[in-house]
Amino acid sequence: MTGDPQAVASAPARYDRLVADPDAAGARYRLIDHPPEGRTDLVSALRGHDVAHAAE
Repeated sequence: MTGDPQAVASAPARYDRLVADPDAAGARYRLIDHPPEGRTDLVSALRGHDVAHAAE
């Protein structure tokens, strides 16, 4: 998202949309804060799960 002011500004709205459905359904989940990485394989390692289970 770096370099695109509009994308950065809309990040909170995207986050709200991403968590709205699981929240409404009462789903249990955890948030893992980490700096932006940009590579699914590295982020999956941070999260401790297989790349095949990553949301892209």
